[in-house]
Amino acid sequence: MTAAARIDDPIQHSNALTGLLIGAAAGAAIGLFVVFTGGLGAGVIAAAVVGAGAAGGAGLGELLGSLSGAGGSITGGIASGSPDTTVNSRRSARATDDIVACTGTPPLSLPAHDGKHIAQGSATVTINGLPASRVDDKIECGSKIQEGSPNVIIGGATVQTLEIDNEVPGYVHGIVFAVGFASAVVLAGPVVAVVGTLGSLGGGMLAQAAAAQLGLSEDGQKIAGFLGSLLGGGLSGRAGGRIGRIPSVARTEAALMRPLMSRSTSYSRYVASVAGERPMQLAAREAHASRLDPNSQAAAAARFQGTPDYPGRDPLRNTTFRRDELYYGGTDRDGNPTGFFISEAEYNRVIVRGGGTREDYFQGVQVQGSSNPKYITPDNPLGYRNQLSVFRVTRDFEGATGPTVANPRYGAGGIQQHFSNAWEGRLVEVGKVDLRPSPNPVLVPSTAAGRGRYELPGVGGISSAGTPAVTNPGNDVGSQRPGGRP
Repeated sequence: MTAAARIDDPIQHSNALTGLLIGAAAGAAIGLFVVFTGGLGAGVIAAAVVGAGAAGGAGLGELLGSLSGAGGSITGGIASGSPDTTVNSRRSARATDDIVACTGTPPLSLPAHDGKHIAQGSATVTINGLPASRVDDKIECGSKIQEGSPNVIIGGATVQTLEIDNEVPGYVHGIVFAVGFASAVVLAGPVVAVVGTLGSLGGGMLAQAAAAQLGLSEDGQKIAGFLGSLLGGGLSGRAGGRIGRIPSVARTEAALMRPLMSRSTSYSRYVASVAGERPMQLAAREAHASRLDPNSQAAAAARFQGTPDYPGRDPLRNTTFRRDELYYGGTDRDGNPTGFFISEAEYNRVIVRGGGTREDYFQGVQVQGSSNPKYITPDNPLGYRNQLSVFRVTRDFEGATGPTVANPRYGAGGIQQHFSNAWEGRLVEVGKVDLRPSPNPVLVPSTAAGRGRYELPGVGGISSAGTPAVTNPGNDVGSQRPGGRP
């Protein structure tokens, strides 16, 4: 039982809108921090990160601000009452007929809404045939009666006679939803965004309805709805990733993302540098390859890839192999370089300092193992070679460099590779190094969409080992030279 409501008793809006605005600002600030510390720069991807932070922060802030413990603001009072029934010499308030004077939802008074009716009252006590209203009964605008009679209480369950609006205006929710959805499309692709959004909405509604059936308080129902939304969105997002691998769906998603990838160089560069084979990544790599000078080494590398054996094109950029630099790589059956190498600095990072194995190397550069029985042994079932040749550059020549991310079926990737088909007469083999076998030589493909992001020019990042990816390596002091133990 709660105190009876009367004319001139105050009404109160919660801090839901205030919480939403503060949460959006805090979320956007976190997004900006991620952008600047992650080296994302400006552009579509940076805007999406900030937008995702703002939308997520807005949702959490609105929830916290709407809880009873967060307080609220007096925004007006009851403006009419029963013509013939009083409590403490003041007209009694009733659901349906009586109205309030309200300045609107704080802090921006959006919108001002005088003349809203009381929407709730007692299910068992009536005044003039209408439910008697009490403290905590709601108004059409979403506010509540904040204060009532000091000595008259009215019992009974709460009955609702009119529709109650959300305290936050619908267009504000629409803006938050649009920003969040657009950010999800940019960051995860349209399929994951659509399926995840539907799952989030459905999970929130189901959880809130279940909480109501269990008799939880209004606060409990709100919290349940929020948690259900998070769970539903997360599970549905994962399902969306699987749905996106259906060939017809993948083709559609790639077609939808291709115009955006073509228009935004920084965005397509970023997405292309994320490990995986999602449709949006394939579209980004196509866009990246289409912008390459067809006579460049990066374009030559792209033509070498994009085949049935290596369908993914790594996002390479042009570089220069400098005189006296060392590069490590495999050789063909005639003993010639394959054209793909890693720098001395990258070899030291992965193999020497990182303690990498034969499997770490070949899966890090996403190279398919050999079917030649010469290389397949009980401790090398994948057919990887046990040695790398070491080459010294005798004079400068052009090449390409970039992260290995586009063929996760052959390993996690993440090693910074170099490519050139102009090596003839410019490289000399100066030794070989042995690769230590892994105690558990199995193929570990990169199955997580967006497992890690690796650096491209103008886009910062970290390698899968958690150290800065090398983009312009030189000779490291104290590096492992040929003839030493790797």
